[in-house]
Amino acid sequence: MYLTASQVKAMMTKGRGKDKQWGDISLNLAHKIALERIGVEIDDNFRSNATDWGNNLERQAIEAYEMEEMIEVHSQQEFQQHPRFEYVGGTPDGLIGEIGGMDAKCPFNSINHMKNILNNEQLKEYKYQFQAYMWITGRKWWDFISFDPRFPTELQLHVFRVLRDEELISEIELRYIEFEEIIKSCVDSLLEKIPLHI
Repeated sequence: MYLTASQVKAMMTKGRGKDKQWGDISLNLAHKIALERIGVEIDDNFRSNATDWGNNLERQAIEAYEMEEMIEVHSQQEFQQHPRFEYVGGTPDGLIGEIGGMDAKCPFNSINHMKNILNNEQLKEYKYQFQAYMWITGRKWWDFISFDPRFPTELQLHVFRVLRDEELISEIELRYIEFEEIIKSCVDSLLEKIPLHI
């Protein structure tokens, strides 16, 4: 029903070829949201050892971050609605003060945590998600947290601050406006095929 921050990367994905504005990934997402809006339940809650690992460690990661940075994370796992767009929102891992937010990533593969420590490797994967959270919440920065308790204590937590990128946020918003038109067109076409009973 909503476009969430974690789905923005898929929405931003274009098709192959210079002139292909929309590819299978972005169109499939639009179609999924359209179906949800007419009441079709989509069960796509994929679970794996990696997702279970991350979910189980999230609280520990946030606590380690609070201790390291001497700050309090609030509004944890509370849905945040975009102030202007009815169908845009997200559930960040937490908000910080009046201007910050954070998301904890707990890589199942320890090599990914090592790469995050060395060069913030997974930031590329989540850059749209973090900027989308800032677009939704109006925040000015977002902390990318990588956490792995299998490392020596001093290396278990890695924090990288991502600053708000107005240019990228503008791209996300313009893309969403077009994306929403695709969703509405699908919804309207489907509803037209439902006979009216008088």
